[in-house]
Amino acid sequence: MAYEVDGHPQRVLLTVRPLHSGEAVTPYLLISFEESASLPSDESAGLTPNADSATERRLGTLTRELAYTRENLQTTIEKQQVFNEELQSTNEELQSTNEELQSANEELETSKEELQSVNEELVSVNAELQAKIEQLAAIQSDMKNLLDNISVGAVFLDLQLAIRRFTREAGQIYRLVATDVGRPLSDIKSEVVGDLLVDLPKLVLETREAVERHVRTGSGALYQVRVQPYRTLDNIVDGVVLTFVNISERIAGQSAEGPGPVPAR
Repeated sequence: MAYEVDGHPQRVLLTVRPLHSGEAVTPYLLISFEESASLPSDESAGLTPNADSATERRLGTLTRELAYTRENLQTTIEKQQVFNEELQSTNEELQSTNEELQSANEELETSKEELQSVNEELVSVNAELQAKIEQLAAIQSDMKNLLDNISVGAVFLDLQLAIRRFTREAGQIYRLVATDVGRPLSDIKSEVVGDLLVDLPKLVLETREAVERHVRTGSGALYQVRVQPYRTLDNIVDGVVLTFVNISERIAGQSAEGPGPVPAR
């Protein structure tokens, strides 16, 4: 035990011993005090078992915690290994996908170059077609002006004898309007006297030979009609063309000069 002497702590060895007397009923104890700088060996020995027990408990706890930590660490290492394997597999898949994308990109680049080349060709072809369209438009304008100036009526029919197009003079003879394009010529009522022109287109398609007739309109005008096959540039018959030439003035002039041949009807 410890006590203070003049304010200084001192250690005292306290010893209690029983005193045995053969005849004494009541036991006696011998208490002795001895100053000591340190605890005696037997006191230390008295404290050691408790200290060893606490140390053993602490050591057991630490051992169990260490084992648990090792198990957790092992599990974590195994999970990390699995994760690393999955990550490596994913990385390989991504690398493969990247190679495929790179290959696809190269193919797209090649296709882009091909499309650009095709586009350039299309631009060139389009320019040529535009030039031909302008040329055809000019030719059509020339033909229209030519037919209008020579006062020749013309009706163009297809193989079914439906109207493809017509000139202004023919429109006056057949009373044609723009909406009549595509209609059969036989459905159109003309100013021509009689039914002479009804069967001529069919005859020309069958014989592939041109025919000429003179017809007169209700107003008394006399026309020379020529019906001939419509031939393409490849010499293929693709319809019929009817042309009307007003010969009233010419016939009147011939009559003033003297009797002449009567026009065939």
